[in-house]
Amino acid sequence: MSKITFVRPVTATAVKHLKKMEAGGSNSQLLECKEGKFVVKFKQNPQGPRVLVNELISALLAATLLLLCPKAAVVSAAPEFIENNRTTLSTFSSGLHFGSEYLGGDESKVTSTYNEQTIKQAHNFNDLAGIMAFDVWVANTDRSFANIISYESRILMIDHGHAFTAPNWTAQTLRAGINNSSAWPLKNFVNRDQLSEQIEKIRSLDPADIQAAIDQVPEEWGLTSDDKSALFEFLTHRQLIIEDLLLKAMQ
Repeated sequence: MSKITFVRPVTATAVKHLKKMEAGGSNSQLLECKEGKFVVKFKQNPQGPRVLVNELISALLAATLLLLCPKAAVVSAAPEFIENNRTTLSTFSSGLHFGSEYLGGDESKVTSTYNEQTIKQAHNFNDLAGIMAFDVWVANTDRSFANIISYESRILMIDHGHAFTAPNWTAQTLRAGINNSSAWPLKNFVNRDQLSEQIEKIRSLDPADIQAAIDQVPEEWGLTSDDKSALFEFLTHRQLIIEDLLLKAMQ
């Protein structure tokens, strides 16, 4: 197996509000930044600031494991930017927010979400096993066809807001649920034999890379030192028991 290299987030600066995104419960906004277009979840979103933590850490770890997902960014929205877009961003404040690379537009290579009939036509169908292993590892409780999209006829996963069991987790709930696993919604499309390589990839991830992902979270998103410790304990422990967790998820 080739050496795993930690993937860092893009640092982006918002310059123009484009539109409100239609899907999802976090009131995401499409922003043009100096570095490109990003779907942005603000700290003041209806699901709370912990959603940003979940999204950033999960996206960085997924990219580090070479799973196909949009680039993650920490997006800076200046006070002037918010003020200039007050009519559309009235519930949001300036500061640092989470951004996911926008893959849509006139020249979009995103064709659709998948369904039970089309998922097997994806060029990287076998990568679904990697998504399953990843979701089980980070305890993402919200995977469905709605957040697996077709990009250049390949499976690409989006939306990690419900990682670590829920958008409103605490250090206490992480520690209480550290051994928990539940049936993965798309398990019928994954063969158990496909999971061996994914188990090895997750187990081979350096704990220093897990810590690095946690350390990318901006201070203003409200993680305490105990929260960070609980996240690290949660992820490194579940690395060790990932095979058992997957067995439960296949049931």
